[in-house]
Amino acid sequence: MPAAPSDVTFQVAAERFNDHGTKVEYMVTMEAPLKELTFTPQPDQKTSMIDAALLAVVKNSSGEIVEKFSKDLQCRSLWTKSTHIRKGIWFRLFELNCAGSYSLEAALMDRNGKRLALKRVPSRVATVQQSVDE
Repeated sequence: MPAAPSDVTFQVAAERFNDHGTKVEYMVTMEAPLKELTFTPQPDQKTSMIDAALLAVVKNSSGEIVEKFSKDLQCRSLWTKSTHIRKGIWFRLFELNCAGSYSLEAALMDRNGKRLALKRVPSRVATVQQSVDE
């Protein structure tokens, strides 16, 4: 199997967030340093723009897709402020509500720079712990 592309640095994980009755809420977090993305100067010569997308799927132990997410990031800034913005991090939360063993597969595309990175992370989503009184 060929190695997955890793042209852009980013992190992705599923993390336990909150309990709601019999359901456990998990969040998929994605973190990408903006300095990794391509800022393209705009025709007005005063602004620059990032154009990126996150795509993610959660597969169960049978390989079936049980959740899918996507989010576009299009950010325009003054060219003079792009150095400051490049120090930032893009952080996104999604909700999962399903117990079991899963594989989180995510892709980050930098459309301006024509770059792509893929990550696959195994995840175990637990059920709500029963209380001591039960």
